[in-house]
Amino acid sequence: MGFLDYSRKTGSNVILREGFQELVQDTFSTIAEIMRRSIGPLGSYANILDGQYTSVSKDGFAIFKQIRFSNRYKSMIYNLIKAPCTKLNNTVGDGTTTAIVLTKHLFEVYMENKSIVDNYYLLPRDFIKAWDATIAEIIRKVTEYAVKPPNIPAIAYNIAYIASNGDVEISRNISGVYDESNAPVIKLKNSPTNKSYIEESKGFSFPANLIDDVYARNEDLSVELKNLKVLLFYTKVDSRSFEKIIGPINEVFRPHGFKLLILAPAYDELLANTVLKTYVNQEYRQHKDLNLILAQYQYKDLAPFQVEDLASLLGCKVLDYDTALQFSKKLEHMTPGAISDLLISEEEDEDIPFDDRLLVGNIPEADLSVHNGSIFSGFDTTDNEGYQRQLHQAEQALKDIMSNTDADKRNYAMEIGKANARIAQLKMENYVYYIGGDSSLQVSATYDAVDDVVKAVRSAVNHGIVPGCQISIIRACYSINPSLNNTSLREIIIQMIEKAVERLYIDVLSGPNGNGLIRVFKLKPEDTLALRQVERKVIDDSIVKDKVFDLERYEYNPNIITSVETDINVLLAASELVKLLISGNQCLFLDTVLNSAEEIDM
Repeated sequence: MGFLDYSRKTGSNVILREGFQELVQDTFSTIAEIMRRSIGPLGSYANILDGQYTSVSKDGFAIFKQIRFSNRYKSMIYNLIKAPCTKLNNTVGDGTTTAIVLTKHLFEVYMENKSIVDNYYLLPRDFIKAWDATIAEIIRKVTEYAVKPPNIPAIAYNIAYIASNGDVEISRNISGVYDESNAPVIKLKNSPTNKSYIEESKGFSFPANLIDDVYARNEDLSVELKNLKVLLFYTKVDSRSFEKIIGPINEVFRPHGFKLLILAPAYDELLANTVLKTYVNQEYRQHKDLNLILAQYQYKDLAPFQVEDLASLLGCKVLDYDTALQFSKKLEHMTPGAISDLLISEEEDEDIPFDDRLLVGNIPEADLSVHNGSIFSGFDTTDNEGYQRQLHQAEQALKDIMSNTDADKRNYAMEIGKANARIAQLKMENYVYYIGGDSSLQVSATYDAVDDVVKAVRSAVNHGIVPGCQISIIRACYSINPSLNNTSLREIIIQMIEKAVERLYIDVLSGPNGNGLIRVFKLKPEDTLALRQVERKVIDDSIVKDKVFDLERYEYNPNIITSVETDINVLLAASELVKLLISGNQCLFLDTVLNSAEEIDM
């Protein structure tokens, strides 16, 4: 607890630079040792116990997020480490263990070369600038290596098998879905039984979540509704929009049996904390039900044209700021009866501009969730000219991309994946993976595994594939660092990253006990020189063949693959973590009490 010496002495909430580095490195060392034991095919599973329930997992993030520290200061550092790992898992569903172990090796290599590295820069920001530039250069090179999956169902199986740590059932289910659709949307829900299974579900999937679980009716915080009216916003909904547009329209729809769904990218803080709460409470007291339902989507989760495609399906316009303002002014001078005639009457009325009717959309059926997005279904698209136009545009975009694609199709993998995903969404090719188990803990573990697989496969299909075990990163380092005749900080950093990733690869092949390659090549444990020669040959051959050495087949296997996005995000996560380890920062802790001797957690 030496890192608290200054804090105790001064009675302050400050940990000095040396103490903070000690705290960070000690905390990370514990985490890395735990995670290292599960890495690769030889890694061990972890028993996760929760009272009388137990679950077994080899998934890195599932293990990582169950780690606890009794020391409050180490818990703060754990949360710092958790942030990039969570981002990595949310993006590609794989790579947490890899990122942690790679960070460990990056820090080791940095410490081994620290005296040399320190000679090449004066200010700390110079090192960070050179480090970030080098990482960006490697990522550009790795991106060039991405190959479009030649056989999507087979690729889906291989990716799923690796991401699920060899779960054949999950791998077959996911592969089967991709055999039916090149870019399916796969949603996860709790199974009504203790069995897991997958079913097709026609509908338009949209990443909008309910803003509060008060709307949910099911155990997994979802709700199924029919016959909805909808307002689709481009902009944040503020109190004015609520009072002038949403409130009056909802009051008109309620007696006609239409619930009103609002889809918006954000809600004003004043609205959420005051006006909306008052309205919801009053609505529930008077009607014993909530007719107004609010869901929120994030721009970062949207693909190009996704809002416009949804609008074409719903048969409505998207309300931007100007349109919403004009609409509010129109409604302000209308009686409830006039609003009803405007938005509900199906009779033709020459006095009602056709565009005004298009401001509210229709959803026959909706599956809404607090955490898992929304699926809108039950549409008849036969005579929907707007929808057919959007679908034709999406199909033409794919043809244009394919006609411009070069021979090996590497540079267009991401564009083709996005185009296929848009078409699949418009065709409403969705699947629901129902997760079952004998206990809530087992369901949770299976849910995490399937969620990781879905993200990993989607990433591979959309962004292209590269060999596993970060071979692409080693290859990139070789490519951009052919000689060190004029040594610079950049070249040293490239060498450090190259060496760290090579050590990571050997960790995977050797296993936590370090005897994987020894057994495969029938070496004597004490013959370290022979082992180093074998390791060097495996690394060099893997780069030349562009394949990972398979410990089961004893050969270089083209089926051990990952998405290029995974390699990139693993490198980015490790980069952020190692900067935390080597930072020369002091720390002011704000989320814990000051540390008298009696308050310090040992």
